Amino acid sequence: MAEQLDYHRPTVPVVSNLTGRIAVETDLMNPAYWVRHAQEPVRFADGVRELAGGVRGFLELGPDAVLSSIVPECPAGHDAARAVPVARGDRPEPVSFLSALGDLHAQGRTLDWSPLYDERRPRFLTTLPTYAFQRRRHWLETDQPAARTGVTAAAAAVTVVEAEEHAPQEAPGQEVAALSGSELLAALVRIVAETAANVLGHEGPEPLDRDAEPLDLGITSLMAVELRTRLAETLALDLPPTLAYDHLRIEDTARFLDEELNR
Repeated sequence: MAEQLDYHRPTVPVVSNLTGRIAVETDLMNPAYWVRHAQEPVRFADGVRELAGGVRGFLELGPDAVLSSIVPECPAGHDAARAVPVARGDRPEPVSFLSALGDLHAQGRTLDWSPLYDERRPRFLTTLPTYAFQRRRHWLETDQPAARTGVTAAAAAVTVVEAEEHAPQEAPGQEVAALSGSELLAALVRIVAETAANVLGHEGPEPLDRDAEPLDLGITSLMAVELRTRLAETLALDLPPTLAYDHLRIEDTARFLDEELNR
């Protein structure tokens, strides 16, 4: 059957699963190559190593997220950029596709968003700053007694409330930096619980219970890798891909992270 197909010169470099290296163009146009491709072992780890030297990220195009969970387990893929699957068997295609686009955008990739909007939507996107919003007080300073101004006391109260409501929120990693002991463990339990709930696709903001076991809640191998990756990025730790399997409960994972942070 391979001899009956038409072959064309590739337009982008292709890593060969036979060699784990950039494929020779003439090989890809040879029917005998594809026969070997179907019969011989797949050199996936070697291919990841070949790509990790210069590739900034991995995007999986397939019916399910199979390879994205394997990339971090490869020796060269453990420190490589995050692997993002476009399709996932555990959620609807539009959700997984848009989630992949959002993930790529959050990593700083340049995307063409125009096909996402129909004629009823504006064909432009507002550029937002990538740093925390600057917040400033706009109340007039005054030394006049409240009785004379009539609104000074109320204005001061509103100022305090607005300052509390709009104060810049610390990132989770910054939040735990100044904590220790039981406060640190409680913060880590909340971070793990919220991250696990997000990875599992829970629609609400409620975190999981500290005694919950993500594996019992349907976490897949890819979700386990995502959980490890997000916690590693949040806390700036080098965590194993088997984190969710080594520490089953939310609190068990938090205690392990506590030990890692206190090393």
